[in-house]
Amino acid sequence: MGCLMIQNKVVFFFLVGFFFAKNSSFSNWINSEKSLFGQYFKAEFEFNNTNSNVTIPIVLYVDSKNKKFRLEAEDRIILSDTTTWKSLLEQSNQIFIQSVTTNERLYFKLLSKEYLVKSFLKEEIKNDFNSFHFYLKEISCFMAIFVDEYNIINHINFEINGNSFNINNLHVSNSFDSSSVFELQEQGFIIFDLRE
Repeated sequence: MGCLMIQNKVVFFFLVGFFFAKNSSFSNWINSEKSLFGQYFKAEFEFNNTNSNVTIPIVLYVDSKNKKFRLEAEDRIILSDTTTWKSLLEQSNQIFIQSVTTNERLYFKLLSKEYLVKSFLKEEIKNDFNSFHFYLKEISCFMAIFVDEYNIINHINFEINGNSFNINNLHVSNSFDSSSVFELQEQGFIIFDLRE
């Protein structure tokens, strides 16, 4: 389940971090009325646990309007709709279904404009990067987003409970088939329903 916990953090860290990438000034972004992206987006990136030096390539699909996501990492696919969490393990041909925890329900709540303004600590310019620093109180997480002169995320750093994580090599697009990506083909898999 350690890998599941890491992937759980990946989703939250990415969703929070992505919202701050579009302007070089936090105040410009937070006061803007423009939508940063549409209902759907796809992100490909590397998630790195700096303490263990483990890097995992990730593909993340998000339906922000309906609060759904799909995360693909190594031989695992995770789907969530903030009520149910499904984890497909391709190598063992198993699917685990469980209820979403309280922390997982926070993913989209913590992305509200009011919460993010409250969480903002400071903005810095250093080594050709603008960085935005936040403290996400509910999960005891420090976050820094580093944006280059073209307003593109270079990397995102997180520190939670003494552990450090990074998101690198981020590529985002809005073009994918959303009609099937948030569904899981369960036929042929052993299903373990762990919901209470």
